[in-house]
Amino acid sequence: MHKYLRAIGFSNLMDKKKLKEILTDVVMNSSDRGFTQIDENTKVAVMSKNISPSLGISVCGEFDEDGHFIYDYYFPYLHSFVKSIQEEISVEQHSSQVSYAGVCEEMNFGVILIFYLQNFTGYFDMQSAGKLDKSYISLTGLSTNGMVIFPLAKNPVEKKSEKIYAQKRKNLMQDAKKGIESAIESLTMQDMGLYNTICKKIQESDVYSLVDSTFIPCGVESDHYAILGEILHVKQETNMYTNEKIYILTISCNNIIIEVAINEQDIQGEPAVGRRFKGDIWLQGAVHVVS
Repeated sequence: MHKYLRAIGFSNLMDKKKLKEILTDVVMNSSDRGFTQIDENTKVAVMSKNISPSLGISVCGEFDEDGHFIYDYYFPYLHSFVKSIQEEISVEQHSSQVSYAGVCEEMNFGVILIFYLQNFTGYFDMQSAGKLDKSYISLTGLSTNGMVIFPLAKNPVEKKSEKIYAQKRKNLMQDAKKGIESAIESLTMQDMGLYNTICKKIQESDVYSLVDSTFIPCGVESDHYAILGEILHVKQETNMYTNEKIYILTISCNNIIIEVAINEQDIQGEPAVGRRFKGDIWLQGAVHVVS
């Protein structure tokens, strides 16, 4: 069983026979189908079906010489058109199967961001059509554990100052990437100053009263992250097979917008706009063309 099936409402799915019935239904009654030719002898298909307006399951496989679909693997997903980032990405195939990871350097984080690419067939179509320069990435996350915590108290002046600081830091990151020494030195001094400030305050304060937002790799898998961010929007959807309720949270994390799905059984606290979400996520991404 896929660990993140419970994130989309299959918390009690333990029977492999029942899972096979669901996957068969996805293939036979898919709402979206994507195809791509990997090489001369390999044609890959992705059959997807929504189990709520935003959540669903994708079944991936290959076609044999007789045109029959051969199941390979499946994954749950949260679909979104929220514009998270607009950076150039590279795509790398996973070693164990025909699935792909998206890799990009995100200036807001200052780190290499790795996510599971949901729509790799669409990505290759855009690449062939030369449309990637007009594309953006929607980031989503599936979570099996999380909690809601209160926000930091900020006045409008502090919020405005944070936005200015974030933009200046992003510009410095871009200059540092080009090799401009003054930008590299400024970033180094900023990081040292921030580290010293936190070391002093952490002795008397809780870490979540000092840190407003985080995005940190966690575990051994490269596309898993621990996040902390402000909740901008909350909605609930229902799994059509199980009737389980799923929270879908729009979260601002280090000035990046991410949508996260979590089963209402797995979240501590009551999600609300303005509060913060803290949890571990499996990061996914989809590439869309700007309309």
